[in-house]
Amino acid sequence: MASPDQKRTSTLYHGDPPLAVDVALAFVFAVATFLSIAMATGGSLPAVAAAQLIGLGAMPILTTRVRRRPLADLGLIVPPARAIAGAALIGVAIWYVDLRLVAPLSRWLGDHGESTRELSTLVTTTPIATIVVLSVVPGLCEELACRGLLGLGLAARLGAPLAIGISAAAFAALHVSLVRAAPTFLLGVILGIVTIRSRSVVPAMLAHALNNLIALSLAAGYLRPLWTAIEAAPDVALGVALGLVTVGIGIAWRRS
Repeated sequence: MASPDQKRTSTLYHGDPPLAVDVALAFVFAVATFLSIAMATGGSLPAVAAAQLIGLGAMPILTTRVRRRPLADLGLIVPPARAIAGAALIGVAIWYVDLRLVAPLSRWLGDHGESTRELSTLVTTTPIATIVVLSVVPGLCEELACRGLLGLGLAARLGAPLAIGISAAAFAALHVSLVRAAPTFLLGVILGIVTIRSRSVVPAMLAHALNNLIALSLAAGYLRPLWTAIEAAPDVALGVALGLVTVGIGIAWRRS
């Protein structure tokens, strides 16, 4: 049986890492599988969830095992407690930073919020199912594909900064939204930093799921007192959110 240290050893630092082109092809295959299933099944909420689980969740694991690579390559290891704590702070605050970025971009691009209204309608008509599916499933699957497969895989060959940038750009492109491109890229960069520093994709999964959970819960009206407080002092709320994200990154960055 491997020791705890061995289990947490990533091929980011040890062993012969996969070629960057192999990592890129595996990621493209995962995304293509996801899109093919989603389009073939009509694009309903359950269909998209199933497509993510198969394409972005199962395919990275399958391709990793077919290449006889350890699952540590995907960051599927137990993370340090600091990384979990930092990710939690990031997850509960980054959504508001993203929201403040989206607002001016929406006005500049002439977006009138149709997609946001459609999502709000979906959340209010099927709140529990929608919130669970759109929080947990993307948090697990998108992070496994973008931060685990692509980010950690490229970092082993290209170095951390380039890998974080590429994986964040792929993450933004995956959401197919020009309005949300900048905030999604920012989220991808932050989660990439946490992932590569901790060598685990689990903290990014937690932060991503919390980010979606809070945003969707607000859309469903479950956190109305929180939103009322934010509306009363939006700039103060932004300062608090930025502070929490900064502290979260700092905690996750520390190794001792």
